[in-house]
Amino acid sequence: MTGSIVYGGSPPKGCELCARGEKAIVFVTGLCSDRCFYCPVSKKKMHRDVLYVNELRASNTRELVMEIERSGARGAGLTGGEPLMRLDRTLSIIRELKQVFGEEFHVHLYTSGAHATLSTLKTLERTGLDEIRFHPVTQSSLKGLESAVRHTGISAGIEVPAIPGEEERLLRLAEYLDSIGGEFMNVNEMEASESNALALVARGFKVEPNGVTVQGSRETALRLLRMVEERGLNVKVHFCPASFKTLVQTRLRYKNTVERDLQVYERVVQDFMVEWFDVALRKAGSERCNKLANVLLEEGLLFECSDETEAKVCRTYSIEWISELTLEDCISRVERKRAYPTHSRMVIESEIILEP
Repeated sequence: MTGSIVYGGSPPKGCELCARGEKAIVFVTGLCSDRCFYCPVSKKKMHRDVLYVNELRASNTRELVMEIERSGARGAGLTGGEPLMRLDRTLSIIRELKQVFGEEFHVHLYTSGAHATLSTLKTLERTGLDEIRFHPVTQSSLKGLESAVRHTGISAGIEVPAIPGEEERLLRLAEYLDSIGGEFMNVNEMEASESNALALVARGFKVEPNGVTVQGSRETALRLLRMVEERGLNVKVHFCPASFKTLVQTRLRYKNTVERDLQVYERVVQDFMVEWFDVALRKAGSERCNKLANVLLEEGLLFECSDETEAKVCRTYSIEWISELTLEDCISRVERKRAYPTHSRMVIESEIILEP
């Protein structure tokens, strides 16, 4: 199963954007007053006051906006950590996104509810927040959810992991949500990560052979959907498998990004990766080689050159011209590289094509 499943209608607007690869992920802060054993946030972010967007470290909202523009997103999810522990930063981000991309740019926020006072919720509403998803760690966290539903116009619901064997607890949450008029309940397949692996094993959970998901989580979510349907609850329940995030959402985000951010020396290959060639030109080459290299730069066959100790390394989208111009004696190395269209272009695959 790779697709998400919805009982009771369509998923929340934020999920629809995510499914089309049109949602940016804004990690507001890693600070959090809760200690959920299943939290999959990476160690480089957990309990650290850092700002990221689509895995790019950002130092201010301007850098955040530039990355969202590059990705072509039509909405953003503000997550953490607990975004409301840095309320001023959260409000500034919402305000900036609405000003730059327009009021139709959809913004949703994740919170445990521990800091979601009525005053804070009203301020979020005035600033332009469209949707809020509560992850109720304690019973008191539900007070914020009820306040959002009854006293604001923000689309409000619940988002929780499907902890194996806890379908009865999840059902009670769904019934509570139905009783107060909440709009949706998102249930995610429980994921394993470097940060939570030991805690999961210590509690008797087992990780699937894929190394990503927890055994029994999907089955728990599916049982919950059947129970909600049997009781005829008037609330949308949306199950999102981990495979849907990796196989569909992320790929579509890369597709949207590469359509806007393909460099002149790159070409698109499978899975919306980009490919280019690094060509190392000998600095101690002949005069003919030096002149040809300059011509190639001027004519747009080589791009973005950088100096190494004994070579000048340039990027290009094709290497057919190397043999045509008999440049083999001028070149010390040709390396094919592939990367996903992230801001950093971190190389995923590399292969030496020519190394005399």
